[in-house]
Amino acid sequence: MYAAYRGAVGGLPADATVAAPLNDGAEAAIPVYAGRLIATHRPLAFIDQTQRQQAVYEFFSGQATDGFRRALIDRYRVRYIVVPAADAQLLAAITPFGSVIRRGPTFDTIAVRR
Repeated sequence: MYAAYRGAVGGLPADATVAAPLNDGAEAAIPVYAGRLIATHRPLAFIDQTQRQQAVYEFFSGQATDGFRRALIDRYRVRYIVVPAADAQLLAAITPFGSVIRRGPTFDTIAVRR
């Protein structure tokens, strides 16, 4: 799993905010290779993780509106979005926000347009 995340985010700016579905693999791997996450399952000091977790779950849900997704991107200054490659419907819903810069067997990475 770590190699898949390295392929998705390796070499991206260390200070970039990355939106990725919540799971232990992303939480452990992405900050090692590049960037920060909006939320994790682990408690972080001075951060309301419950609110952030809900936002991330909604962002990656099929019911999320474009307006909600844009608001989350703007609020957290998201620069990259990591999408499971197997979820073509989710990828199609998120690509209007940027360009696919990496395609892999496990994840696709989108660079967000500002």
